[in-house]
Amino acid sequence: MKFRLAIIMLILLSLVLSACQSAATPTSSPTEASSSETQSLTQTEPTLEAGMGSVTGKVVSSITNQPLGETVVRLAEVVRQEGQAAFVLDTAFSPGVVTDAEGNFTLTNIPAMEYVIVVGNVEIYQGYEILQDASGQARTYTVTAGETLDVGELNVGLTGDEY
Repeated sequence: MKFRLAIIMLILLSLVLSACQSAATPTSSPTEASSSETQSLTQTEPTLEAGMGSVTGKVVSSITNQPLGETVVRLAEVVRQEGQAAFVLDTAFSPGVVTDAEGNFTLTNIPAMEYVIVVGNVEIYQGYEILQDASGQARTYTVTAGETLDVGELNVGLTGDEY
């Protein structure tokens, strides 16, 4: 008797779960969506929290001239004191993201402040690059609250084989 009751309960549970799954499944695939629906989805700006901004760009290898997909992009906070500056990169807490297959990245809800961009794996010697300005100094970028900073195409001397 207990065995039959357990089987009946399992059947009922599977029916309930399959009903929930079919209700959550969309009736049309993304490729069947109209072009106006697709455009509105791709043009949606991320919702930014108060005091936060976002950073977007693309990472390209200056060696191969190819986009660097699956590459880590991190922001190191710039700290200034008495005319001196340093940047702080904490691999556990500094904002970071991995690029998509085309090398594109977006960091959303980043505290508004000054940053240095670090591309690659900082835990591997010569597996990363700190973006520099024309004088060879670390280039700084300022994230403004409520805005998206487009850093454009970032050319780095990495090939993706370093890590």
